[in-house]
Amino acid sequence: MEETISFEAKSYSSFAREQYDSFRLSNYLCDVLIVGKEGERHPAHRIMLASASPYFRSMFEGKFLESQKSEITISNIDDAVLKHLIEYAYKGKIECPATLHDVQCLYEGAHYLQFDRLLQMCSDWIKLHVNSSNCLSYAIFAHQYDDSTLRRLCDRISAVNIMKLVDTDDFRLLSVDHVARLLSHDELGVRVENDVLGILHQWIKHDETSRRHHVENLATKVIRLPLIDYSNETSSIGILSNLDYEDSSSSSSSSSCQRRVGCEGVLLVAGGSRIYNENMDEYEFDNRARTYDAYDDTWMSFPSLQVRRCEPRIATSFGVAYALGGRTINFEGDDFFEDDDDFESTRLAVVERYDPERRRWIDDVASMSTPRSRDEIVCGANRIYGMSLSDVDEATCEVFDPTTGTWTSVASPGERLRTGYILSSLTDKIFAIGRERSSGKFGHMTYDPSENRWLDFRPENDVESIVTSSICYASIGDRLYIFPTGRLGFFFDGHSERFSVGDNLFHMLSLRRGYGLAGDPDRERLFFLGRNWKDDEPVLALYDGRAEKWDVRAWPSSNFRDTFECAVVDRSLVLNVGV
Repeated sequence: MEETISFEAKSYSSFAREQYDSFRLSNYLCDVLIVGKEGERHPAHRIMLASASPYFRSMFEGKFLESQKSEITISNIDDAVLKHLIEYAYKGKIECPATLHDVQCLYEGAHYLQFDRLLQMCSDWIKLHVNSSNCLSYAIFAHQYDDSTLRRLCDRISAVNIMKLVDTDDFRLLSVDHVARLLSHDELGVRVENDVLGILHQWIKHDETSRRHHVENLATKVIRLPLIDYSNETSSIGILSNLDYEDSSSSSSSSSCQRRVGCEGVLLVAGGSRIYNENMDEYEFDNRARTYDAYDDTWMSFPSLQVRRCEPRIATSFGVAYALGGRTINFEGDDFFEDDDDFESTRLAVVERYDPERRRWIDDVASMSTPRSRDEIVCGANRIYGMSLSDVDEATCEVFDPTTGTWTSVASPGERLRTGYILSSLTDKIFAIGRERSSGKFGHMTYDPSENRWLDFRPENDVESIVTSSICYASIGDRLYIFPTGRLGFFFDGHSERFSVGDNLFHMLSLRRGYGLAGDPDRERLFFLGRNWKDDEPVLALYDGRAEKWDVRAWPSSNFRDTFECAVVDRSLVLNVGV
């Protein structure tokens, strides 16, 4: 067998492309002129265009008249876009303004000339910039160009944000097929199925003459009739007048009909986890965030907080997410962190707001007047309260109004409570459960925002052991769920003001330590994050309050140290991050 030897010139492909492109720019050996909409001529080589685009390959193979022409006009592509596309055929890359309009024009040109890889890159870029303000128009755009993945993303964001879109011109002008596809979406952001009737009515009344005949067909397609509350007068808008809804409202149908998940909460985890910064040769708190969607059992990355800290409070008000306060590391002494659980920290007053349109946390919100950490901040009735009840001096209390963006001082309970209290919002009031500063006895107080005053209350039964240094708690509706480490859980009923031992709540988990507990009131669920006794592995568990059972899920990473904050946030915040 004859011996062979191989020679390869490194980077030859890049060198050849550069040469071909220089030939194009100098009109050397070019054998075709491509003319755009405005008449600008672009010299090129047929072989380069044919190798990059099936459109040009078919054109130059001899089956079309253009194969014999030295000048070819493409009248439906702007000259600026056509120039970019020809440049891409030679170099495999281009630079264009980073605006949705420019990328959309490039997408349209790449689609027409069949530059498939460039088309996919444009589609991916548009996906990252779709939000609640443009999702309807881009759903139409994606449908026009048969981009199924872009359309699915637009439909999903549109469905979740439907209550924000129903009063917009984009929604009023939707086609009947688009409305049917949108309102039948599983993730439609409605609290109850009756809301779909109102949304459908809004669309019909915009052009009632031409749309009235679609009523019955649309209603049967998009409304999940077994879930309609017929005790509420929904037929007044005339949509159900011709439908047989007596059979549809039977219990057997209702039990099997799938409920919408559009307003189902998504878990957001942020802050905490000490990490070592090699560049600074010191430890710092992690600022990364991530979300968990129980609907499809997926974890996603989320924009990081601007300020590195542990124990921030994640709170939502009017659908907006805030990261408030927390603690930052103090570096004192050479033996810092010699004891893994012993470190100094300083509380923070900073407040960050998550902007879903810009997809990042911003600090355009007024800071708290007093630095506070997680357990000193609570959200109730769309107001956020900062209450440091265990300070050495008199307790400080303030409230944040999201509509004005300001903090205002409110009544203080004085020096009644000290460390070890629980702060939660129930029954339109704020409950503080802890120990009295003077006597050390177990005590309870409640703050009434409508009267701006604190009152003592005495539950029927005290459970003093719930107030520990390691405790997780969260509320669902008017119930406060409490989970001290290594003990059975408790819950406190805000109406009866009574503690109960949750025999069926926590004993089956066998968890060694709890890190976070978050409530999803719309679904009556709890998200619990902790470690198990057996192998000390991190675990996520979901408690279904309706079925009174747990479902254990996997935590995606072993990086699960220290304290962090978890909260249930609006699903639309996560969808606006893109894919």
